[in-house]
Order: sequence, then C-alpha cells, then structure tokens
Amino acid sequence: MLIMLLVTVLASPAFAQLRITCFDIGQGNGAYLQAPSGKNAVIDAGPSNTAGRLMWKFIRDSMAVRHLDYTFLSHYHLDHIDGMDKIIDSVNIYPDSFRVGAYDRGYSYTTAAYDEYVASAGAKRNTATIGQLFDFGSGVTAQCISVNGKTLSGDSILPGTEENNKSFGLLITYGTFKMVFATDIAGYNSSSYKDVESILAPDIGPVSVMIVNHHGSATSSNPAWVSTLNPQASIISIGENNTYSHPSQDAIDRLCNNSGTYIYQTENSPLGGGTIPAGRGRVTNSNIHIIVGDTSFTVDGDHYSLPAQGVETNLVTTTPQLEVGTPFPNPSRGLTTLTYQLPQASDVNIRIYNVAGQLLKHLFTGAQQPGKYSVRWDGRDEAGGKVPTGIYMCRFSVGTLTRTMKVILVR
Repeated sequence: MLIMLLVTVLASPAFAQLRITCFDIGQGNGAYLQAPSGKNAVIDAGPSNTAGRLMWKFIRDSMAVRHLDYTFLSHYHLDHIDGMDKIIDSVNIYPDSFRVGAYDRGYSYTTAAYDEYVASAGAKRNTATIGQLFDFGSGVTAQCISVNGKTLSGDSILPGTEENNKSFGLLITYGTFKMVFATDIAGYNSSSYKDVESILAPDIGPVSVMIVNHHGSATSSNPAWVSTLNPQASIISIGENNTYSHPSQDAIDRLCNNSGTYIYQTENSPLGGGTIPAGRGRVTNSNIHIIVGDTSFTVDGDHYSLPAQGVETNLVTTTPQLEVGTPFPNPSRGLTTLTYQLPQASDVNIRIYNVAGQLLKHLFTGAQQPGKYSVRWDGRDEAGGKVPTGIYMCRFSVGTLTRTMKVILVR
C-alpha cells in the first residue's frame, strides 16, 4: 500500500509556493520538490518499480508537470534507487523534459537496480560534490551537505563498504525555512556504521523540518545531531510492513529528550518498533501537509513560528550577540583554546559534551561583562581523567542563546 506524505510549502500573498512531497513508500524514501519558479526535482525513488510509477503519476497528475530539472539519488540501496529509472523513463517520454541532470554519489554498484538507473540517466548523470549549490530560483536552494563520508566543514570519515555511510545529503532552504534530507547516515560507530551525524551537525545548525535518518533506526539520531539541529518537526517515513521494526524506541527517545521536536510518523509497524510518547507526536496514517508563510508554517494543521531573517530561534544560534572563535588548535593533542566575545553583560556557561550528549566538563559558569574572553580545555573530564581520541562538543550558553563548536582530540 502506497501512502504519500505531501509536504506543501504555501506562502502568504507576499510569498510564492514551494512544494515538497515526501512519499511514504514502505521501507524506502522518495520525495518531489517544486519551486515557485517551476523548477523541480525528485529526491530518491525506492523501493520498487511500482513506487517509481506511482510517484511519477502523482507528479504528472497532481502537480500537473511534464518535466524534471533534477533527480537526486542519495545512495544505491534498493529502498532508495529502485524506482528512479521508472521516473526518468517516464519523464523522457516528453520531448526535452529532463532538463539538467541526475546527481548521485558517483562510483558504481553491483545490482540490477543500479544498472537500470545508470542506463536511464545516461549522459545526464553527474557526481554531486560537497557544498554544491542547486539554485531553483525564487529563493529556493538545495545544497549537498554530505557525500561519501565527507561533510561541509571538510571533516570526513572513511565510509568503508557500508553504503549508508556514503549517503548524499541535501539541505533545502527557502527564506528561513530549512529542511534536511540526510537520508541513511548513522550517528554511532557500530559494526560497519560510522558516525557521520556528529561531524555534520555543526555544519547545519537548527532546521525547521527534519526527515529522520535511516527511518528511525537505533544507530541514527544521536543526541548531538538532534540537539544541534533541534527540528521543530520531525518526519519518520516508514511502511507498515517493514521488517526492521523501525522506528526504534531509542531513536524516538533521543528525538524527545534532546530537542523540542514534534514527531509525525506515517504508519505504525505491526512487526514492532517504538512508540511516540503522548504529547510528542502522532501517527498520521494519511498525507501530511506543511504550509509555510513568511513568519510561520503549519504541519498537519499544527502551527509553528519561523525566525525572522538573520535570526535563529532554535537551540543553536549564530547571532551577533554571541561571537565564538574557531577552537585552536583543532585537532588538538590535549590543550584547546576557545575564544568568545560578549557585547553586553551576560550569564555564561561553557561545557564539554561527548557525541552521545553526556556532559564531561564544566569549563566556566558565571556572569561576565562585555568584552573578549578565552577559555582552555585540557582534554580532561570533570574527575581529571584524560578523555580518549574523538570528537567533542563545546557548548557556549549565553542567556537564552547557545552556540556549539566541534573540538577534535587526537592522543
């Protein structure tokens, strides 16, 4: 059974419309983006040829278009790729209707679905690069924020053979509305999975809407990721017949404990899976509509405020009221200096956390007058013990404002 998750970004009279349609296609992902300019894209299209045909039918009939500017394919697992060839083949029926290109993570893969996709994309196929910006006009952009283990800041992991580690992620921006598709990246070093979330989170900051990574699996949505992005709304797209018991209770609990997000889940899994706590979300069993104006948006009828231009209202902010310098040196072998500047008297708290969100060290707590300050971390925890090599988060809290900086420690 195909249930489509419709995300419609509808503006006030001064705002045109951006539409993003996320399809709940069982154990898989698929989305369609249409900007006010008319430029559009498909983001993933799994897990079957049937899903691809139904996605195209919706695009053709409900959105009343006969072209695609882009296709974006996050990675080559069947639940993301299998319907893409059917969409490309369908749009190619119309003359000059595939206008720009098919973007993916590059390299190759050994499945029939991959071969079918490559054959359909043909000369339009391109490899996405970190930081690449796709301009849809009317103020809508999509940026490549991760691919093959690399992130915007230049940090990276060695993805190994695990396909999920190589996911091509996108950040969709329209005014102060931001929506992240990081697809199937993990947040823990577990078996073949690598923690991409912790190094990517500081590159993104707060978002309006987040597609929950890897369908809400236990190895994704770590505390650092969730608290840094602090989504106003989180969407878990699963099918009722998924065999992985998604979403996990661990992932749901981290979403609830480390952010103020409200969760929208398309279906319940009768094979298990976690339960959203009362008051923190719901299973919709229907299409979900997001309507965005210049100051607010609604999700399935629920109202959310948007920050004004230049102001971040979620947990992590970068306003001029809190200026934080780059940690030095970074990576560090044990002693890192962090600088910050206060334009007015403020209560200040500076703390070190690990990527699991556990507090390790209080660096400073107290009131400070306007001016420039520095604080040092010696790579030790509250008990004086040396912490191991890894990635750590230094969180500056000044009044109601918070800024998180990443510190890499190498022993």
